[in-house]
Amino acid sequence: MVSFGIDGETIPPQMWRMVWKRQLLLLSEEEFLRGMDGQPVQYDIPPTPELQQPLPEYLQNHLRNVLHWAEERIAETTSDEAQEMLNAWYSRELRDP
Repeated sequence: MVSFGIDGETIPPQMWRMVWKRQLLLLSEEEFLRGMDGQPVQYDIPPTPELQQPLPEYLQNHLRNVLHWAEERIAETTSDEAQEMLNAWYSRELRDP
């Protein structure tokens, strides 16, 4: 959005900071100048968190049917943790005939 002020009116410095910081979401004022030169700029946007992939069905079945975990606990478990539980279960069966 471009703001056309009254002729001869100077924009206050805090207004310019709001433009590059809040509207353009740039990391710094220097990034604006780099963009004006056609260079790549860095934005001040936090990275998007990675979505946790649902557990494979065989891991869900093991946690639900063998270990009798509640659905809430299963939903909070990572794939690596669930795989470790499954591996521990099978290694227990091999150790204890």
